[in-house]
Amino acid sequence: MHGTAAGQITLTRDLAALRPGRYGLAGDGSHAVVGPVLGTADHGADTVVRRLERVTHGTLGAGDRAWFTPNLYVGNPGTALDLDFADVEVPGELGPLPAWFLPGSRPTWVIAVHGLAATREHALNLIAPLHRRSVPVLALAYRGDVGAPPSPDGLHHFGETEWRDLDAAVRYAVDHGARQVVLLGWSTGATMACAPPRSPACASASRGSSWTPRSSAGRPPCAPWPPPAAPRAHFCRSPSAPPRAAPACTPTTTREPPACTARPSRP
Repeated sequence: MHGTAAGQITLTRDLAALRPGRYGLAGDGSHAVVGPVLGTADHGADTVVRRLERVTHGTLGAGDRAWFTPNLYVGNPGTALDLDFADVEVPGELGPLPAWFLPGSRPTWVIAVHGLAATREHALNLIAPLHRRSVPVLALAYRGDVGAPPSPDGLHHFGETEWRDLDAAVRYAVDHGARQVVLLGWSTGATMACAPPRSPACASASRGSSWTPRSSAGRPPCAPWPPPAAPRAHFCRSPSAPPRAAPACTPTTTREPPACTARPSRP
């Protein structure tokens, strides 16, 4: 970070800083929201200027380290959006899964599932407009998240095993009065939404999946993950290993999953 001015922030010029759209900007003890690149603002050859929409907490200063995050809000639906909600636990195969539930009068629930390297705070981006339309929302934390049981091997499987927690959330929604369920996923969450529900009751309740057209890892959901995983592993200085192929929409299961027919939505 190079500095801020009225409604502006100057960042080091790289591919991330040039992305179109709105993003959270997280630092050590700070969070802000940045908007589009300001092409007419004065800047050096190695910097880029974006609109600074708000500083959620902390301070931003020259020399501070910061990184882009999909989270436009931090906290929970009460602290971030001033909405009434309940902390609930979804019974999962590895143990209780924490979730936020926001009630609504409609019979169709939306189950929101965050993406790779995010948290259920990711769902706060869309909870407010859904709440205004009286849509019940369940924002799930799945295995490996803070407060949720860890994966048995301690690893993230890009949705290949995590989908079972989403299946448990669908079961929870049906047991608590949902007549229909729409799965809303980002990145890994979208891959999880491609897996078919396990039980007939959940299958009959599922009415659709909606996902962002490109994940935070730079790939569409349900696509093989080794290509985008390789540069991330290189960045983390992970030991070299042959990439493990992962066919599209085939979570680890003995059932034969159908072809992914999820309908893309706008991010």
